[in-house]
Amino acid sequence: MTGDGYRRDRLHRIDGRLRVNAQRPFAVVLSVALAAIAAACCAGATAAEALRVIYPQSESRLDGRAIYPIAILELALQHSGSEFHMQPSVAKMQQSRSLRMLAEGRDLDVVWTVATPEREAMLRPIRIPIDLGLIGWRALLVHSGDAQRFAAVESLGDLARFTGVQGHDWPDLRIMRANGLRVAATATYEGLFAMLVREHVDYLPRGVSEIDRELERRTTMPIEIEQTLLLHYPSALYFFVHPDNDALAQALETGLERCIADGSLRQTLQERFGERLRNLHLADRKLLDLRNADLPESTPLRRPELWFDPMSMSP
Repeated sequence: MTGDGYRRDRLHRIDGRLRVNAQRPFAVVLSVALAAIAAACCAGATAAEALRVIYPQSESRLDGRAIYPIAILELALQHSGSEFHMQPSVAKMQQSRSLRMLAEGRDLDVVWTVATPEREAMLRPIRIPIDLGLIGWRALLVHSGDAQRFAAVESLGDLARFTGVQGHDWPDLRIMRANGLRVAATATYEGLFAMLVREHVDYLPRGVSEIDRELERRTTMPIEIEQTLLLHYPSALYFFVHPDNDALAQALETGLERCIADGSLRQTLQERFGERLRNLHLADRKLLDLRNADLPESTPLRRPELWFDPMSMSP
């Protein structure tokens, strides 16, 4: 029932009680009626106070990166016990723009992004990695026919002979450069693939949870997944909200903790990515570990239930 319908129903019953109590003193009847009307209005107002949850619209029609975070956002809110209304932003947004708008309190209520000390200082993090750390495990997209060039790579020093590419506002760019890798930058998501296709760069590191879907969406591009290497650095993909948005922050934290406790977050991750991760044969790849100096000290690395090791998956 809508708020207006609910109030009309309550007022109808109030009117009935007035008729039943017609013989009572007028002051008593009036006080009862006013109390009932106030209760009806308060109930209607409470029912209308659903959390508004505006999240960033994907950057391009081929960008499927938001599918999983949106699913976890809805799952967490459902587990929170709060009423909520989710909707995408009106405009498509690059990462830097979405972070700026959220910090300014304009037209966004939540973003998902990799944690850095700067972002945690500017926004309010919900410190539960929504992909259980998968964002820090990276395979490489390369130009078709180039995969064999990487077969001899045994170390980061070997990989540094090649040129990679990352988003200009991604923390991964700084991480890879800090580890001695030669990495170009581009301003747009689709620009990453364009630079690889035009052979301006040699490889594009992508998260193991997203790389095969990105390839599937670009079947006309001359690119493929390199089969021998796996990069890893500890990284946390969080939901962030405005520092003053206590209601949404508490709902997300409560909901995510319940998703961890009942196993539904891990189950959702397995259902969405399990087969795809197995198909990448991660345990058979050469693992190159990178340092992440930007990992905030507050990252909950001592909670093993919040992290997932894709190399433990059997084919």
